[in-house]
Amino acid sequence: MFNRNNKNKLAARLLAGLLLAWGVSGALALPDDQRQPIHVTSDSAVQENNVVTYRGNVIVVQGSIRIEADQVVINHEKGKLERAVATGKPVRFQQQPDTDGGLITGKASTVIYYSADQRVELLQDAFVDRDKSTVRGSRIEYLLPSKAVRAEGSVNNQPGRVDMVFQPSPDKPANPPQPAPDNSPPPAPSPSPQQ
Repeated sequence: MFNRNNKNKLAARLLAGLLLAWGVSGALALPDDQRQPIHVTSDSAVQENNVVTYRGNVIVVQGSIRIEADQVVINHEKGKLERAVATGKPVRFQQQPDTDGGLITGKASTVIYYSADQRVELLQDAFVDRDKSTVRGSRIEYLLPSKAVRAEGSVNNQPGRVDMVFQPSPDKPANPPQPAPDNSPPPAPSPSPQQ
């Protein structure tokens, strides 16, 4: 599934650093997206057994998760989504993970959403951004509960690289300099004029 050679282990470590740079905060997380209803709109829909194919300007929304695509194929079992495969030029993905953080956005030629393990795969020209810290690669995997990201530069023996940009943490405003305490002796009294 996910090739774990030394290059990919290094990419995973770098991506962990990216998550720290993003300042992910679990304490302020939005309500659990997986427990929210799934809304799908499209130009057409065809259902065959447990598979529904939506075509034309497809928008899938579940909580803060939003996917926009040309086509989405949803596999479900007993009314529960198992997997959604979105294709487009490009497919766009976003999630609001924190109340005080920016959106995580992504795009790729194919986006696959696995509901059971709350995982999103972005394939071919994959890109993920949060607060201008970015990851690019042939394949990016985003784990919704932990907000962990993994990336590969090459897929199927095609050459490629992972490209990451880290934004510095915003600096806290510096305290204005305080004047140094005056430890000098008080001035001597001036002599009184003689009359």
